[in-house]
Amino acid sequence: MGENMPVVPVARQRAGNQDLERLAHWSSDLIAMQAEVSAARDFATVMRVVTKTAMRLMNNAEGAAVALVEGDQLRVHEGQGTLLEFRGLTLALDESLAMEVLTTGKPAIIEDASIDERVDPVHFEIIQARSIIIVPVPFMGRAIGTLTFHCRRPFAFDTDDLLVAQLLAGPLAIGFSAARGSQAEAELSTQHRRFAATFEQAAVGIAHVAPDGRYIAVNDRFCAITGHDRKMLMASDYQSITHPDDLLADMDGVRDLLSGKIDTHSIDKRYIRPDGSVAWGHSTVSLVRDEEDVPEFFVGVLEDINARKRAEAAAMNDALTGLPNRRGVEARLLAALAGNEGKHEPLAIVYMDLDGFKAINDRYGHAEGDRCLVEVGVALRKAAGVGGFVGRWGGDEFFAILECPDEELAHELVQQLRSAVDRLASEEGWRLSISAGVLFIPGGKEKCRLSVSEIVKLADQLMYVAKQTRSDGMLVETFSAGRR
Repeated sequence: MGENMPVVPVARQRAGNQDLERLAHWSSDLIAMQAEVSAARDFATVMRVVTKTAMRLMNNAEGAAVALVEGDQLRVHEGQGTLLEFRGLTLALDESLAMEVLTTGKPAIIEDASIDERVDPVHFEIIQARSIIIVPVPFMGRAIGTLTFHCRRPFAFDTDDLLVAQLLAGPLAIGFSAARGSQAEAELSTQHRRFAATFEQAAVGIAHVAPDGRYIAVNDRFCAITGHDRKMLMASDYQSITHPDDLLADMDGVRDLLSGKIDTHSIDKRYIRPDGSVAWGHSTVSLVRDEEDVPEFFVGVLEDINARKRAEAAAMNDALTGLPNRRGVEARLLAALAGNEGKHEPLAIVYMDLDGFKAINDRYGHAEGDRCLVEVGVALRKAAGVGGFVGRWGGDEFFAILECPDEELAHELVQQLRSAVDRLASEEGWRLSISAGVLFIPGGKEKCRLSVSEIVKLADQLMYVAKQTRSDGMLVETFSAGRR
């Protein structure tokens, strides 16, 4: 080796070789990508090609996405890696870091989104990315969208990654122009206006929901029905605002949609509002799949049925006591006999009549009589407990449906009801007691052959015998579910 030949350290030689290899790798991938973009017939294919190439070129990128401006919103049209599930996600531009990039036309690199003030905390909770690169996609003198890269680790991207991101934005602009032609911008604006008019001005609530239940977009009517504002909904999911008693059936329908078993899922369900009150809605949900048949997002249409539910409740409840009326009792009894998958629990059917009520009416007047009925209803409901059902059959007659394993416990439970009324009468100075007829129906899979009216009639007859014989004011009879 000549004396004047410079000596290059081995480490520098190795680093230089790695840079050359990386540059060659970039070049070959970029050339191959350009060929695919040129052959693409639609912009969806262009976006997919670019984002897949980006994931190969940027070693630290865990997700890549292309989002386009639609009016005052930014909608994710394509995603790879960790951003695959965010296809269809719509963000308000005025709440988005992308607004800065779109306005200035300059890229942005976020080293740690958890502490960067430019990143909306709600968006950070949704995306969970620490390192972010956002570059504008130019077209006809302005930015039409963004190309974004995410990593869940902070400080994951360097200037080389930023360079690659900027290089990849060019083919997106070319592909957009080629696929859409000179009318692309006008078409996009028209489509957005039509969508916005349908979405925002609809008389029903509309929501786009990710496959895992997160809200992607909601209109004003959806917010009004559920009682939650848009920002809160965008940071939550449908599971968290659905009433627990309706959640299982709702989730079963969603699973059937995802499996392809059904095309549409409909349910009357309750939403829990921020103040704890309940709002009723009729929800109809369908699933949108991408061109590869992968679930992309749900479209939910929500109708306000609070008025209907109030009317139904009024028709099924007694105006004086607030207890279920005769119709409500019959409906509950029918449901109890049907049970779960044809198997019902052992039931005590209790027909009750107030002894001494007429004297209270005659002595103190109907206002006091009405108050007596209300207080008796409260006492019976408390005594029946969480699992018990109490309704007003009519006049001074009440009805209870109690789940209990045997006739002996049925006797004890009914005695609790009678004792509750005895205590109330003692406190109020009323000469009042209860006669009760109790029909015990053992549980099992064999369907009860008696109709609701026949069961009520038998319990009424038992009550009448108990009242006439005064046999401790209660008569209990076990009735076979298979007997007529």
